[in-house]
Amino acid sequence: MQTLQLIFTDTNGGRRVLSLARAEAPDADVIRQAMQAIADTKLFKKDDNVIYATPVAANGVVTETHALYLA
Repeated sequence: MQTLQLIFTDTNGGRRVLSLARAEAPDADVIRQAMQAIADTKLFKKDDNVIYATPVAANGVVTETHALYLA
């Protein structure tokens, strides 16, 4: 399984991570455009702080599931 981690800074300078589970990682330009679209909507706010204000980076994290116990 792959998780796509979109890393932003908020308007107060804090680091924010938006994780998308089971995501397929398209090319860098598509990710960059999607992150900018998220930032441009300013949809995610807490008080006057825009949570996903400035795109910083994107990481693809691959995880494997291992059975630890089977009955």
